[in-house]
Amino acid sequence: MPTSLNKGKLLIASPFLQDDNFKQTIILIVEHNEEGSVGFVLNKVLDFHLQEAVSGIILYDSPIYYGGPVGENSLFYIHRFPEISGAIPITDTLYWGGDFEEIKHLLNTSPPTTDSIRFFAGYAGWAEGQLDEELEDKSWIVQSISHAEVMKENLFNTLWQKRIRKMDEEYSYWANMPKDPTHN
Repeated sequence: MPTSLNKGKLLIASPFLQDDNFKQTIILIVEHNEEGSVGFVLNKVLDFHLQEAVSGIILYDSPIYYGGPVGENSLFYIHRFPEISGAIPITDTLYWGGDFEEIKHLLNTSPPTTDSIRFFAGYAGWAEGQLDEELEDKSWIVQSISHAEVMKENLFNTLWQKRIRKMDEEYSYWANMPKDPTHN
């Protein structure tokens, strides 16, 4: 297993990645171990909001993001609330999952700012060794990210290009490539 990949890291899709689910995506890895890997796509917002998807949430609303092609009919979330029962640490200040009734109560009693919680339909998942193979094939580049940047809602349209531009000069041309490099 590559030592550079662990929870809290980003996967940046190569522009040559053939899977349409992951073209120009940035994925936050929330679990990576010998059994496989789980992550959420950070830069694909969907055309519906939390209040449309979940009944009983009145005081808070936010867009729902496409988290990945697995479990697209299920809602997942990353947040900054360590007090939520069952929340799984990604880093010292970032968590995923946890008791949804507690989340709903929090959203309805003291709504957090949009940089405190983000919701996803589906997730990206890899079986044992699958992601390691994709990394060896150079389908992904691993990067670190600040947790504040993970939660910035307004970056979804340009996050891939911005992260590419921060990389070594050898990758800078990627930022101007079309989603399908064969249509260049």
